[in-house]
Parts: sequence; C-alpha cells; structure tokens
Amino acid sequence: MSRDQWYAQTNSKIYSSLDSLIASHKVKLSLKTDDPRASLVDEANELFLEGVSSARDGDHNYDTAAPNIATAFLMSDGRCVIFSPQLPPGSNPRDILDYELLSKLIEHDPTTASSSVLRMLLGLRMGNVPGVGQQLLSQSMVHIDILINLIKNDPRIEAPGSRVLGGFLSRKLLLFHKSSVHMALGDFKSAMRDLSDALKIDAGFTLARESRACIWTSNSMKSDKEIYQEFRRVVSERHKDDRVMEVAYAVLT
Repeated sequence: MSRDQWYAQTNSKIYSSLDSLIASHKVKLSLKTDDPRASLVDEANELFLEGVSSARDGDHNYDTAAPNIATAFLMSDGRCVIFSPQLPPGSNPRDILDYELLSKLIEHDPTTASSSVLRMLLGLRMGNVPGVGQQLLSQSMVHIDILINLIKNDPRIEAPGSRVLGGFLSRKLLLFHKSSVHMALGDFKSAMRDLSDALKIDAGFTLARESRACIWTSNSMKSDKEIYQEFRRVVSERHKDDRVMEVAYAVLT
C-alpha cells in the first residue's frame, strides 16, 4: 500500500468517527461518574483544546500551545488528543491536531521536553504509515530515552510538586509509552520489560499492570493462574467505571 493509499483509507475511517469523538471530549466525564480520574481527563481535554486554539490563533502562540498539548497527552495517557493526519473537510481546526500543526509545534523549539513528548505522540499516532512509520517510531524511542535520562539526572522533575509539564513527566509514564512503541514495532518482550520497569518504580501503576497482563495473555507468556491473579489485582485497584476495567472483566468472566 502506498502512502497516499494509506492516507485515503485511514482518513475515511477517522473522518467517519471524528465528529462523535470531538463531541464526547466536550462532555464532562466528572458529571457522569465519581471516578476521581474523570476530573483529570476533563482538565486534560480542556488543556488540549486550549493548546490547539492558541496554536491556530493569528499570532500562533506555540510557546503556550506545545506544553499545553504535551501536558494534556501525559495527563490523560494520550486519550484526550484528537489527532488526524489531515484536517477533515469542513471541520473546526480548533478541535483537531493534524500532522502539519504537530510538526510545527515539534520544530518550534526542539530542545524542550514538550517537543520530545510531542515527537513521541507523533510516532504513536503515525507509526503505521507506510514508508515513514518505522522512522517515526524510532525517533519516538530516542526521545523517550532522552526524557528518561533527563529525569534520572534531575529527579526533581518527577518529584511531588514539580511544575514541569504540570508535574506529569515521569519515568513510569514514559516507560508505559515506550512499551507502546515496542508493541508497534512487534517487540512484545521489550514492551513487557518496559512495563515491568515502570511497576518497579510504582507498583500501583495499574495502567502498566493491565497492559502487561494483556501482553502475557495475547502471547501466552504466563500461566492462566498468573494472568487471572494479575487481572484480579487490576480490578481491585481501579474504579468500576474506568475503561481499563473492560479488558479485565472480559478476561475474568
């Protein structure tokens, strides 16, 4: 499949669901559930939209936009970012981050942590593009490692009270996203190690535990008993309305 064919096929799928996705992002989850994480997702959604709007304003305030979008991505485990390779016809550009704008934000000041986070985002969202996807994933990996080493050299970055990208830039979260890059490259053993390393930093990082359990399940890496116990722990640690629970309940029932 050529890159143009990929764009045509992928964009048609994205465009058909984009309107409903945008609408869902503008509904406050905190009004629908008592899950404490819902308010965090609401805040991330608002921060993302503010970031895109400031980038598209007449003065193109990339200095504000880049950290806002990078922080929103980290806050919500990536779920708040509405991305499309190209802007759909008739869409409101203030609702959507497209490849052209994302590239401008990355290159605006490539020495910042925001730029590295956005490069990671780019690889995760476009890693399957024929001809360039592998390169984007490799670049994501490089920048994840740069950020991890940055934190190792200055632990204050992930310490309580840190103001770097809202205090959400941490090794455990970077390792989680690194595992996603490894999975996109088909390297499930490395992905599992990334998640295990994240859990060594924080044994209560349930998102990593659930993702690792999914790798165990799909690749028959552990016994049924171990997988069952792991998903039982996931269920015990998360709110009943959390999206992570869907997979756990499917395995346990």
